[in-house]
Amino acid sequence: MIKGLPLLAVLVTLLTVPTLAQSPGPGAAQSPTFGSDDVQALLKAVHCELTPQCSQVHVESVPASQMPLYDPVVHYVGLGSDPHVAILLVSKDAPSAAMQRALFDGMLLACMDDGEAGPKWKSLYDLAAAADARLLANAADPYLNRHKLTQSVDAIVNSH
Repeated sequence: MIKGLPLLAVLVTLLTVPTLAQSPGPGAAQSPTFGSDDVQALLKAVHCELTPQCSQVHVESVPASQMPLYDPVVHYVGLGSDPHVAILLVSKDAPSAAMQRALFDGMLLACMDDGEAGPKWKSLYDLAAAADARLLANAADPYLNRHKLTQSVDAIVNSH
């Protein structure tokens, strides 16, 4: 059993609990539950994308000046015109020490959003993206909830 799953449960709860200004509508979706098989499916999808055999994530190398301040090394842009191809921007100028974790986190988001990791992860990504959409327009990190999601997965992976 994966020890970090309670962290993920807390994040799911935080993303799915309505605020005072929101109330769940009729037929509101239940938050998904995650098991070790779900985490393994996500990691398998990320591993696949880090090999030449997969091609669902397009990685574009750009100068550091084109990277957002809140994602200076790797930035998950989103899905392209093909909803099964996700786009990552990678800084050409980033030190290699920072690249590994940032690339892994970017691939996590891509594999969740494009559905490659399964419907539960897609649902959780959509919840985090919706929470990000509710942030103030001038938020320092408009990907705050998606970043929290990757931090939770990182904690689960690092607990082994």
